[in-house]
Amino acid sequence: MKHLKYSCPVILLIVILDQLTKFFIRKNFFLYQSKPVTSFLSLTYIHNTGMAWGFFQNQAYSNVAFIFIMIAILACFIIYYNKLIEFGGRAAEIAITLVFAGAFGNLIDRIFLGNVIDFIDFHFFPVFNVADSSISIGGAILFISFFIKRKS
Repeated sequence: MKHLKYSCPVILLIVILDQLTKFFIRKNFFLYQSKPVTSFLSLTYIHNTGMAWGFFQNQAYSNVAFIFIMIAILACFIIYYNKLIEFGGRAAEIAITLVFAGAFGNLIDRIFLGNVIDFIDFHFFPVFNVADSSISIGGAILFISFFIKRKS
């Protein structure tokens, strides 16, 4: 796990940023309250009981299933971390770090709150949070890096 010494501080920073922003929203907003920031962006406090982007919202056992799925994914990342990085290079290391950080940030919410706090509302897209952004950016980098690696 030689690469983890570089990834751990980034993971910690993203998880702290994610949890601090969610804490700020919980303390300064009522549930479902929305405050416009610009004409296309609002801060809107919601509880996401479903999966990413609100899919499977209010489904029975979705929280328990999500926790088990996330633990399995995180375990796979830990087990195959070095192999993924060796294949995908530095881009894969950055991507996996971002995905892991986001998954861990949302897993904290699931375990301690029973849902995930979402608040970034672009009006034309489902409401999301810092952890979701980290997962999405990491996933995109991972996909692109493996696609480019396969072509070469």
